[in-house]
Amino acid sequence: MSSQTHTPRRVALVTGAARGIGKAIALRLASDGYDVAVNDIARCAKELQQVVAELRQFTVETLACIGDVSVEDDVQSMIQQVVEHFPSRRLDVMVANAGIVKWSSLTETIKLNAGTATASAWDEVMRVNARGTFLCYKHAAKQMIQQRGGRIIGAASFCAKHALRFLGAYSASKFAVRGLTQAAALELGPYDITVNAYAPGGIDTDMLGVLASGTAASSGGAPDDYFQAVCNKVPWVPPPADRLALAESADSCGIYRVNSFHGSVPHRPDDSTLNLMKGPRRRGECCLILSFRGIPVYHR
Repeated sequence: MSSQTHTPRRVALVTGAARGIGKAIALRLASDGYDVAVNDIARCAKELQQVVAELRQFTVETLACIGDVSVEDDVQSMIQQVVEHFPSRRLDVMVANAGIVKWSSLTETIKLNAGTATASAWDEVMRVNARGTFLCYKHAAKQMIQQRGGRIIGAASFCAKHALRFLGAYSASKFAVRGLTQAAALELGPYDITVNAYAPGGIDTDMLGVLASGTAASSGGAPDDYFQAVCNKVPWVPPPADRLALAESADSCGIYRVNSFHGSVPHRPDDSTLNLMKGPRRRGECCLILSFRGIPVYHR
């Protein structure tokens, strides 16, 4: 009998995965054949275990990691758990998805979210969204440099390009994610680590429910639609893809896959953010921008 060498599956870690977009990303990765670790904070532990149960239907290895992405020791421990738990002893994909949103008035003259003070809202949102993303990038990058490659993906937002009224802290935090992503892509490219961010518009999640409580927010697609409709728009990349698949909601403009490309691609060195907004784009705005060995490239 001829012996066959078993190749360990690639490993992905998704933060903020107890619900919403994070959960949808985790399930999509599992369906593509990745071993998947999911993270969320302690109060979401029960929901996180339910996600783990759903992931197991894909017959992949799974792991639940409880921790706060804004606490450096928690992030270090989380990545160590992942590397030690899975057979490959690697972290191939880090999806720094965890984030929060809070309404706040810049001058505190308008009462929002039961009187959330501007300074406290700012501190909490920046702690999770900006600092948390930074720590996930930092410690994922350390592991990926050791293993000579990987993919880091962050959660930006429509608000990373167009700020909204009463969402100053949230908008600033997502601008920070966008800038950090561009800088990290340039720094980590030589190590065969690509760094990208996705920028969704309105998606039907608990976070959107928070926004809807304060404004007549337009409805968006369901989280499952975000990834369920993903197909291979780049035909030379065989499934399961070795890059995270991302898509717009089912009724929006297009479906794209985040890849590193083989061959020349026209580039615009101004962004590394995947727009997932619904509706028409302004003239000159990109459909998809990603990083290729640290050099932002443009692909329509």
